[in-house]
Amino acid sequence: MTAKQSSISVPKSTSLLFKSARGAVGSSRPVKTLSNSSSSPRYMNYASSPRYSATKAWNIERRRQLEEHNCSLAADKAKLLIAKLHTRHIRRSSRVERNKCSRDCMISRRTSTQQN
Repeated sequence: MTAKQSSISVPKSTSLLFKSARGAVGSSRPVKTLSNSSSSPRYMNYASSPRYSATKAWNIERRRQLEEHNCSLAADKAKLLIAKLHTRHIRRSSRVERNKCSRDCMISRRTSTQQN
């Protein structure tokens, strides 16, 4: 028997009914597919998200504060080192050298304070 001679008639309309392997009849649901032609992206661009920009701003501010703090520490350390060298030099030198040293140290102190 061919399909045309079959006693079972198959409707020619596009029906959503199908026959499973076990013989039960069910309805098939159309599968939704994501179209690639949509104008809006599926995921937000991370670089333009508010969370990213807030984190980036916080990191930049934190980096600026750390750099400022490190510069301050370095300046304090340099001043301390100059003061230690100056007192060590005064203890070991003669009176003439001390007077000369105090004049030179005053000049170096003025220039170091002007730079800060």
